Amino acid sequence: MAFLTVSTYNFRNLANTETVFSGKNIFLQGTNGQGKTNFLEALYFLSYGTSYRTKNLTEVKEFSKNDFSVIGRFKNNQKDRVKFTYQNGKKEIFLNERKVKDRKDLLSINPLILFSYDDDEIITGSPIKRRKFMDQSICLLFPEYIQKIRKYQRLIEMKNICLRTKKVDIAAIYNREIAELALIITGYRYSFINSIEKRFTDMYRNLTNIEVRLMYKPSVSRHDTAEGFYDFLNSRLNEEVRYGFSLFGPHRDNFIFRSGERSYAAIASTGQRRLLALVLKISQLHYVSMNNDKLPVILIDDVFLELDSGIKLDVMSAIPSYDQAFFTILPQESFFNQISIDDTEIFCIKNGRLEKSEKSI
Repeated sequence: MAFLTVSTYNFRNLANTETVFSGKNIFLQGTNGQGKTNFLEALYFLSYGTSYRTKNLTEVKEFSKNDFSVIGRFKNNQKDRVKFTYQNGKKEIFLNERKVKDRKDLLSINPLILFSYDDDEIITGSPIKRRKFMDQSICLLFPEYIQKIRKYQRLIEMKNICLRTKKVDIAAIYNREIAELALIITGYRYSFINSIEKRFTDMYRNLTNIEVRLMYKPSVSRHDTAEGFYDFLNSRLNEEVRYGFSLFGPHRDNFIFRSGERSYAAIASTGQRRLLALVLKISQLHYVSMNNDKLPVILIDDVFLELDSGIKLDVMSAIPSYDQAFFTILPQESFFNQISIDDTEIFCIKNGRLEKSEKSI
């Protein structure tokens, strides 16, 4: 749902004020260090109940303060209000004054997708980054998937203890439930990759004349039944005991970018990898927008900086429907003068304070 108002209190360098938004497209203009990205982080808290920049929430509060909070109200239903508070090391989330016990409950209320300068880590980083991308995408449509991932991770942790202590019989018992969840998790992931692969490939080819395909790479050959998965896991237990941890299952899976017979991420230039990440996130946005009764809010943080003007225009035209978008831009950027976006508001950010501007971009 589109944001109507956002209030911040002791949040990084942002002023303790309430900002009102009436537009669908919000341009946050300011030099680096003025608070543009901090404001997007505040919006992220209201949808995910956490930060995308740090796991240590003490870094988020204003220096010398003990607490911070973010409050958001929505256009579609002005009675709906999400509040995130952090005080003395404890965080709490409230929806309409009712305490939210699980962050997954926020996902169905206000789906949000972030386009960040750091998205290239999905391409160049470890498989953990790509698994996180898949799982977050799936959770935006299927919040119940979070519970399956969490339960699977707990089982793997308990199995690892058994492997380190050489309690093979108990590890085999855990494998029964692990196999059942693994079959479900990989099923969701295969479905996700299959849903975005064609759009991703077509979009990247149209922009670069290079064909790149997405391929899901499981650590275990695909099984049609949990029993087959279970038999495989048990057959490799002795090997896992030697290593002292679980070697097979969704926690070891990956997806890759393939051009012909080669790994494209390994040979692509920096610019090609950045565009690859951007096309991947647009494909994610399509996946959520086309399959959800609520259009997402999108945050676009400095992802156009290194792209050629022509490609920027093509990328903008490829962005599918959304409920509201927040763009961070530098004062000297001229690209946004070339595009026509209806229902636009411009806010200048200086020293953490947002002020609405009547000037054109």
